[in-house]
Amino acid sequence: MNIPLLNQMSEWNAQFFREIKGRLKTRSVMISILASLLGQAMLMMVCSQSKCLRYAADRSCAVYDWQFQWSIAFRFLDWCLPFILLVCGVYLLIGDMAKEKGRGTLNFIRLSPQSSQSIFLGKLLGVPVLVYLGVGIAIPLHLLSGIADGRSWTWMLAIYSLWAAGCCLFYTAALILTLLSNAQLGELALAGGGGFLASMLAMPYINIISSSWDFYSSTYPYRPDINWFFLPIGSVPILVYGLTMATLLMASYWIWQALNRRYQNPNSTLLSKKYSYWLMASFQVWLLGFLWPFLSSSDGKELLGGLFFVSIVNLFAFLALIMAISPHRQTCLDWARYRHQQESRRSLLQDLIWGEKSPAVLAIAVNLALTAAIWMPWVLFWPENDEKMAAVGGDVDLC
Repeated sequence: MNIPLLNQMSEWNAQFFREIKGRLKTRSVMISILASLLGQAMLMMVCSQSKCLRYAADRSCAVYDWQFQWSIAFRFLDWCLPFILLVCGVYLLIGDMAKEKGRGTLNFIRLSPQSSQSIFLGKLLGVPVLVYLGVGIAIPLHLLSGIADGRSWTWMLAIYSLWAAGCCLFYTAALILTLLSNAQLGELALAGGGGFLASMLAMPYINIISSSWDFYSSTYPYRPDINWFFLPIGSVPILVYGLTMATLLMASYWIWQALNRRYQNPNSTLLSKKYSYWLMASFQVWLLGFLWPFLSSSDGKELLGGLFFVSIVNLFAFLALIMAISPHRQTCLDWARYRHQQESRRSLLQDLIWGEKSPAVLAIAVNLALTAAIWMPWVLFWPENDEKMAAVGGDVDLC
């Protein structure tokens, strides 16, 4: 790597240059490359089979027919590579952030002229760089085995984009959880716990991606009738791919907003009240899309069962929202004491709805009103009056 390229990289993102400079050592790079090549060589040995076509006079095989089981190699890499990306990347990011936080260097980085987005982007790209290198060397074998097993180029590119979107979500969540964690737990405990949690969450995500080809292939005997509003995502692969990508990127966006906000001011709330309204409204619309097809059903039990499920999901969503927008007690006391001394005074109602330091009681009520405004029209359109009135009144009997 020449000096001009190093200078350009440091000017583009100084944090990224700092991370790769500390990690791309000759020994570390060689270990990553050799580990990846050794793993691929062992996989190729396991997947290779030989069959004797002709025997010699002494009963030894004279002609061999070598066959490589592309399907087994693809299945293994389709599980192994994203698992390494998600779990090892989360482990390294949490360990790095915990180390920075414990040593106090994170506060020193805050004083630099770099923006918080530049710092976190440098960490996302630089901290797992050896993981990227090892997985990247195995990508050609994965791509070749996938095409040999019958996958198309577009399908393989869709798989890689879903891997990238999953890494974006897992990595940003790892950073925000490290910022919120207690530094006294230790970097090894935080990294180990984060890696274990990432492994538990990565397995179902990888299973959905790896089994998508079998599910949407023409030989699959049954496809459930799943719609999102009027989009038949259960039968059209491009629609479910677009919805999945949009969901992952939107979740990463909201976590990214909370991450930058908490980094700039450790005493602030994770989300501002304004962003909480947009977040809750978008989440309710996303959730409503899956239950909207029940309007065409005449079974009242499906309506009540769907609303019961929505109530459970929204319960946990509002608990998380309350923690995200509720300021500290001292912040509320300072707001109540010095609010009248502010030069640009807003009314009390405006301050409770939009203010950063005011109590979150009214903001939670606004989010509840938004949720009711989104769901009530859907319930009122239901043709069955008995079930509709029971749902509106909260008298849900699923027995």
